[in-house]
Amino acid sequence: MGKAVLGAKPLPGRPFTPPPLAPKAPTVSTTPVTEQQLIAIANGQLTWAEAMGMTRQEAFGLAQSAYRFFEFGQRQRGQAVMEALVELNPNVSAFHALLGAMHGRQGRSEHALRCYSTAIMLEPLNLSARVNRAEMYLKVGALDSALDDLVAATKADPQQKTPLGKRAWRLAKTTSQGLKELIARSPHSVVQTKTAPTKPAPTKR
Repeated sequence: MGKAVLGAKPLPGRPFTPPPLAPKAPTVSTTPVTEQQLIAIANGQLTWAEAMGMTRQEAFGLAQSAYRFFEFGQRQRGQAVMEALVELNPNVSAFHALLGAMHGRQGRSEHALRCYSTAIMLEPLNLSARVNRAEMYLKVGALDSALDDLVAATKADPQQKTPLGKRAWRLAKTTSQGLKELIARSPHSVVQTKTAPTKPAPTKR
């Protein structure tokens, strides 16, 4: 990672905006996993959630519960639920984004960046992952990588119709202003901060 950018103003807004989740589901119904299903899972043709009969509504309901656990102080419990949901539903971008946010809130930047990168790989227009990853890049000084995400986020919501879109524009403006101030004070000391993209976490089936 590059050095932190000097002269930047404090980042606005909350440190985390959760992705929209479905209403909490009452109960998860599961079915026994067959030998054929295990083979399909091993071959990447089936997810554990599909084999168990877990519906999308049930999965998102559990994600909502995990977020509530985390927000109300039961961080370990909430994160454990999200990690299990990611294992069961490896192709759901929102789950990776939410797990990344949990890591980020606890100061685990590398884990958070991997989760956000996986979420973006699965869904390039995931605004939550884009904006949160941009903010994480800013915190570790990876300015160019942050700007790439902010540009993508502002293009996805150019009219700032969503809270995430508005937050992306605020971050972009703050970052641009901080860079201008730095260049004005010391034009020859600006350090190139381009970093290699963070590799997404391996997608497990």
